[in-house]
Amino acid sequence: MGRTNLKQEASLRGMTLTELAKKLRLYLSNLSAMDSGTRSVSLRQLSKIAQFLHCGVGDLIVSSEEEKKIFHHKSF
Repeated sequence: MGRTNLKQEASLRGMTLTELAKKLRLYLSNLSAMDSGTRSVSLRQLSKIAQFLHCGVGDLIVSSEEEKKIFHHKSF
């Protein structure tokens, strides 16, 4: 699985990624790596996070179309 929208979804609910990590009892570094796509995330983990955030698992996954937009606008 690629990138996630963890930071965005947490922010929509008034939380930082740090606060989300604490509430889920996960390491911030792991959540950050999941969000950037440098660490794989299981469906079980996504389900747990989605349940906590009251959203669908699909809301946490960046689609390939969204990734194209991100990388197209990113300057190197």
